[in-house]
Amino acid sequence: MAENTGISWADHTFNPWWGCSKVSPACRFCLDPATRVLYADMTWRPIGDVKVGDVLVGFTETPALGVNRVIEPAVVEAVWRTEQPTVELTVGDRVIVASAEHRWLTDQARPTWKTTEELTLGMPLKTLGWGVEGPDLSSEDYRAGYIAGVTTGDGTMRWDATWDLPARDHPQVYWRVAVNADDRAILDRLVDYLAGFGVEVEVRDFNGGPCAKPVLKVETRSRPKLARIAELLAERSAPDWQAGWLAGMFDTDGSYSRADKYTLLRIAQKKDNGALAAVERYAANLGYAMKRENHKGCPTARLHGRVDTQVAFLSRIAPALTRKCEGFYGRRLFGQSVEVNGIRRGPVRELVDIQTSTRTFIAEGVATHNCYASATDKRWGGEHWGRKARRRMMSEKYWQTPRRWNREALATGKPLFIFAASMADVFEDHPDVVDARRRLWNLIEQTPALVWMLLTKRPENVAAMVPWGRSWPSNVWLGVSAENQRFAEQRIPILSELPAAVRFVSAAPLLGPVDLTCSACRGRGGWTGHTNLRGEQDADCGLCEGRGVWPVQWVITEGESGPKARPSHPDWFRSLRDQCQAAGVAFHHKQNGEFTPYGPKVRDDSYPGGWAPDWDREPDAWVNRETGKSVRTEAEVPVTGAWQAVWKVGLKQAGRLLDGELHDARPEPVGVLS
Repeated sequence: MAENTGISWADHTFNPWWGCSKVSPACRFCLDPATRVLYADMTWRPIGDVKVGDVLVGFTETPALGVNRVIEPAVVEAVWRTEQPTVELTVGDRVIVASAEHRWLTDQARPTWKTTEELTLGMPLKTLGWGVEGPDLSSEDYRAGYIAGVTTGDGTMRWDATWDLPARDHPQVYWRVAVNADDRAILDRLVDYLAGFGVEVEVRDFNGGPCAKPVLKVETRSRPKLARIAELLAERSAPDWQAGWLAGMFDTDGSYSRADKYTLLRIAQKKDNGALAAVERYAANLGYAMKRENHKGCPTARLHGRVDTQVAFLSRIAPALTRKCEGFYGRRLFGQSVEVNGIRRGPVRELVDIQTSTRTFIAEGVATHNCYASATDKRWGGEHWGRKARRRMMSEKYWQTPRRWNREALATGKPLFIFAASMADVFEDHPDVVDARRRLWNLIEQTPALVWMLLTKRPENVAAMVPWGRSWPSNVWLGVSAENQRFAEQRIPILSELPAAVRFVSAAPLLGPVDLTCSACRGRGGWTGHTNLRGEQDADCGLCEGRGVWPVQWVITEGESGPKARPSHPDWFRSLRDQCQAAGVAFHHKQNGEFTPYGPKVRDDSYPGGWAPDWDREPDAWVNRETGKSVRTEAEVPVTGAWQAVWKVGLKQAGRLLDGELHDARPEPVGVLS
């Protein structure tokens, strides 16, 4: 069908730009949404809550020969969700749920990246901040402890409940914390925490005499508020109170600095108020050793340990001033080795992946790798994937190419089919592409002999981005990706309401069964049947208008390709083929992928065609028809369930035939060169 593109259902591919913030749900480096990752502010949060622009703790992905990996800030560039077969990985005393191909850094003589399925029992993994459970920042204990620590470090409390009223013979009563304006984060946290205890204060300018920098304060002179604050300052034995107290002290009197080849974390206190003794005691209660010493004539308490101990301590107390937590950047990635204790296959479930600027991050204390969202782009020298990455704009000469195609189509009297886009999503909401998208709409209108097939993962953006309202040009077809049932039900109903000349679904790569039955009908009582197969109607359904299936005119299927491809069950292809035939929908099967259920072949001239089945070779995988889960050994296959053995033979040998037939159907364009 196509001679000028690798896409069998198009004549040409046109990319108005390169780059995107979303990638296919076939992305392989994924973790369970509840997996905690280490942020640059030393807090642990679920990867499911990560947003583009967040800053995590990362490290060098692949250092030069003879150079150590060092800790670096990692800016999140992209976040996406997918559904994958999972592996439950037990590391130390923790269970981490990941995809089979998520990568981990081993802690061997020569550290290497290993996928989850390449790990073996006893293999050591590199860690940072291992074993740390961060404080509950929402707990009353932590918040009260923070208020007490800040007050001890840099505050003034003049209050005694025994003083008579009016306080004629007593000093003025007040509570105040004053800091440089650069450290406002301390005061903002105080305001927030005190409000939770019913004490309303606000940040104000402070004029306490000559100062090199502007100073801010929070203060109250209200006796009821002072009485409440006094209660909060009382020492508690709860670990979170002590962590909060240390965080407050570190914010006001702590430092984290480099000295020669070392990084030193200290808390200083000139007042003779017993604060440093409390620092030692509370740190010991949390499992850390801080010893008193004089530093440049000032009494301090210094944390003993390497960079990994310092990171663990900071993540355990979670201070507010993140700039004080940056001393470890550029330092060697140290951490204890933790061994793999268990590896077990799990079910297909929702997973999350992120892309960071370093391509690395810390998950549950383990050094790990994120996905490359733009492998093809990078092979061509690009860095255009991720929400904040700049898009690669195409040349003026490239933009003139569709006009040449249009002239060719007019000359032959046959329309050409153009796929847009293989390296972008034309409905992405990104500031770089606004003008290029507007130019694309004009180009489509000026090339009426070309059928423009627009494929997107963002059908929710389409109506607001096209300029045609409810009257689209006849040469515009619109499709959505639907790799499994979840994405089908998310995207096809939106597609169904858009007035494209042809609406199509690309189930590529097909990673699970897909039912094209209208979800609204299914939710009101189950299967309604296909109109042209059973003659059944459901006129009350506004989504499919009684058809019983989503109103699409074309379905494309294919199996996954590449060295890490996962198998598709042949029944998934058969099901969509049969559904399309029953509903009168064109069906195109591009390829089976890397796997075949028919066994590999070996050269044998005695067989027709010169190839004989190689039945001596064991299957490479077994795939479950209902769940999409795949396993690599027969021992992992349960006794019950619809499992299919498949062999990895490559795209060429697996071919395009489905049950011995080619399926190349495509709707005929209407109103194009007619």
